[in-house]
Amino acid sequence: GWVYITTVPGAGQWPLVTKYKLGDIGNSEYRFTYEGGDLAFEFQVTNGTLGASVENDLTPQAATWYFVVCEHDSVNNRITMQVNGNTTASTSYSGGSQATTTSFRMGAENSPDRFIAARLDSWSFFKRLLTAQEKTLLQNGVAGFDYPFGN
Repeated sequence: GWVYITTVPGAGQWPLVTKYKLGDIGNSEYRFTYEGGDLAFEFQVTNGTLGASVENDLTPQAATWYFVVCEHDSVNNRITMQVNGNTTASTSYSGGSQATTTSFRMGAENSPDRFIAARLDSWSFFKRLLTAQEKTLLQNGVAGFDYPFGN
């Protein structure tokens, strides 16, 4: 999906798209955040006990749109994050994931003081990995090309 940070926040992990309970990894699944200390986007996956994360090497700027794809490839044991179609961060992760009752949130985390001034647009969730062509078409905003990929 697309993310636009209105004001770059200070140090800390600022939630963008999460199903994560701060301070309770046992009730957390994943989160996509802006990492203020490292000035990067971060994607994290957890199975309730173990987890892994990746950060991109692009420093996000305020007032700029970024297209982001976060993936958990359970077959090849990898988590990846792609920003603007060409910045990819990837790491090995064989811990799997879990399903929880934790609330899904956009722009906030399951904590009263964890929110970010940002815009989020066209976020989709798939139970499969996207092809390179699908990612490119979504990023380029091809008319009518959104789930269920009718074109």
